[in-house]
Amino acid sequence: MTEKIKIEKLVYEGKGMGLLDGRPVFVPYVMAGDTVEVEITRRHRQYSEAKLIAVLEPAPERVEPPCPYYGKCGGCQWQHLSYAAQLEWKQKILEETLLRVAKIENPKVLPTIPSPKELGWRSRFTFHGNDRGEIGFYEPESYRVVDIEKCLIAEDGVNEQLKRLKTEDQRPKTKRDYEINTSGKKGFTQVNPLQNENLKKLLKEWAEKVPHQTIVELFCGSGNLTEVLIPLAKNIVAVDSDRTAIDLATSSFFSIQFHCTDSVKFFAQYKPEAPLDLLVLDPPRDGAAGVVEGVMKTRPKNILYISCNPETLARDLKFLKDFANYELVQSQPIDMFPQSYHIESLSWIGPAKNRG
Repeated sequence: MTEKIKIEKLVYEGKGMGLLDGRPVFVPYVMAGDTVEVEITRRHRQYSEAKLIAVLEPAPERVEPPCPYYGKCGGCQWQHLSYAAQLEWKQKILEETLLRVAKIENPKVLPTIPSPKELGWRSRFTFHGNDRGEIGFYEPESYRVVDIEKCLIAEDGVNEQLKRLKTEDQRPKTKRDYEINTSGKKGFTQVNPLQNENLKKLLKEWAEKVPHQTIVELFCGSGNLTEVLIPLAKNIVAVDSDRTAIDLATSSFFSIQFHCTDSVKFFAQYKPEAPLDLLVLDPPRDGAAGVVEGVMKTRPKNILYISCNPETLARDLKFLKDFANYELVQSQPIDMFPQSYHIESLSWIGPAKNRG
């Protein structure tokens, strides 16, 4: 049995939400404003999940996806949205998440910075192979490989390596992963090199606007962001638990105090020799919830928080607001991942002026 619903908005993780008998229904591959036919696949206590059967009345922002694998491959979720709509909804979703989770009224979220490339931007991939010799990406919510010849969001160099990989006569047909990285850098790197440069430029601009003689950077990795902080401060302490990343950073930047240890535990025990001007955070997707303890002890004058997950960003902001008396100054979404729902952002957090 199918149902007809009107999609009211998009939500984090890329799905659209409509109402059926007053209950939210979440549907992939739809756009706000679409009228669609769906089939309910799961019913939960407070909401339902559904699969898209047909678009009955498309929203004006809906476009034809350029990729022949779209919908079969799980790599992209938003190719059916115009790029302008993708940018607008990333701003809206970040705003909504900060309001809903962090309880921040009217959060200042700036318009999303577009990627220099809408397609052909990604420099690093993990491709999956199976025992039939197919190489590609997994189908959504499965481990079945979708065999692909070319990925439209990949850089040309990635597709060239994929082509060579698929034509190697001696390659064993086994279930395994293939790592391709055309950035030329070791360790963790942002997958959109051009947009990564925009992120670094923005971080530097914001850091220059606040006191910055003493900086602590947590989750520093191999120094991707550390590089732009070096000219700004006399004292920089950078921390990450990844030994390979720290070794790379240490060999690249000689004037920085690098520490290979857990960032949150380090900061909880850290005693700065001078007042801490700036704390820079770039945690993984699960955020930096435990950093509040260190913030309460060191009282940094400002915090710049790079996030790839609005939910954990909002959770951490709520902790900083409720327990450490900080507030959000502004947040800047940056489209690091065009054609997908993922949202990168840089948030400026400072001591609350109207409390305590």
